[in-house]
Amino acid sequence: MSKYMVERLRMLLKWREYVVLLKKAVDMVLPGSRVYVVGAAEDRLTAISDIDVVIVYSDLPNTVRES
Repeated sequence: MSKYMVERLRMLLKWREYVVLLKKAVDMVLPGSRVYVVGAAEDRLTAISDIDVVIVYSDLPNTVRES
């Protein structure tokens, strides 16, 4: 496995830490939103895996100016 792939896998194994940071950032922009991880199977992570996240918010602005 290449050095890049090893580092990528190390980063992927920290997905829980990253989701916490993502939730904090999303809360600043969309208070009251919910963040769900829908694609992380830790026992099956590989260097080519990804983590799928869904952000649910009921009152999205119609334009950037409204946000």
